[in-house]
Amino acid sequence: MAQTPGGLDWIQTHTLIHGLTKKGRVLGMDLVEIAPSFDVGITTMVHAERLICNFIGAAVRAGYYDGCFGGKTVSTVLTTEM
Repeated sequence: MAQTPGGLDWIQTHTLIHGLTKKGRVLGMDLVEIAPSFDVGITTMVHAERLICNFIGAAVRAGYYDGCFGGKTVSTVLTTEM
């Protein structure tokens, strides 16, 4: 992840996201200080995309969206209607 001394690595961030979504409802997520013009090799953008996708996946697995599809779970909708 970020090359900041004392910053979180990818495993710590992944564990944090999944732990928070299991513990309670996360109401929002904000990614800040992404500057594509200073990003060497689009590393920051790739990590930002991975964080967003992991958060969405963790929220789906935690059941955040269950009942939003006429009482069906997200996994049921994805497997039967796609």
